[in-house]
Amino acid sequence: MSKPFEYSYNPQWSTYHAQASANASYVPYQYDIQQQQQHIAPPTHSSLGPSPHRTFETGNPAHAVTIPSRRGRLSSATRTCHDSSDTNIFPASGVRSFPRPHPAISAQWVLQNPGRSWDASMPPPLQLEYLPRRPENSGYTSEQPVHFNSHRLPGPYVQDILSNNPGLDDAEATVFEHTGCKRVQWTFDFPGLSLLTRRIPVIDNNRHLTRLEIAREICSEIVRTMRSAKSQKSGIDNRWRLDKCSHKHLRLVALAFHGSSWVPVLAVDA
Repeated sequence: MSKPFEYSYNPQWSTYHAQASANASYVPYQYDIQQQQQHIAPPTHSSLGPSPHRTFETGNPAHAVTIPSRRGRLSSATRTCHDSSDTNIFPASGVRSFPRPHPAISAQWVLQNPGRSWDASMPPPLQLEYLPRRPENSGYTSEQPVHFNSHRLPGPYVQDILSNNPGLDDAEATVFEHTGCKRVQWTFDFPGLSLLTRRIPVIDNNRHLTRLEIAREICSEIVRTMRSAKSQKSGIDNRWRLDKCSHKHLRLVALAFHGSSWVPVLAVDA
């Protein structure tokens, strides 16, 4: 019979495993910090100015990483008011693509198409072109934005929001309950038109308005403003002339907080 294996046979056994354990815990942690730094660190020219910083020690003084101080991410319904440590950006122009949800095979399709293979090719992405906004209403925001999605894609049409079947995701969420405010201020920024600032109640008879109700209030005011506008300032790109870009083309992507107002982020199909 062979002699039983003894851990004391290798004098470096405990040292080897201590080093392996330290390396295993160190590498992923460093990776996470680098990923967070890449995701949340604003550019140095941000109008918000420098943010408080803290240093994470990763076990090796040569790899100490300094990143902006931030609170834990919260949903828009639970976030505290005036949190300037989190940043979200929406482009003030340009085109962005959003992948559509992958189609899933259903049992009904299988029964109706015996012997046929499922074509699981990805549908073309949704491409949105963002409307230009003034510099003061662009860039990094100091509050978690309010997103408007439909079927997991951003930017439902304004006219669909005002219809009887808006198809808005998470429509019943009370998106401004966390602010503790009875009213919030918002500003309509459209190319060539003067800024329009309004205050909207977010509580009605001790009940907080929902995402859908807020969206409808804002979209209704946008439609009224665009219909009543007589002219636009000169020098506006023809794509944003009111006779070419009406409210029927607009999509409401989000509300982004800039200065003291929530600004609708608008887009059209690219």
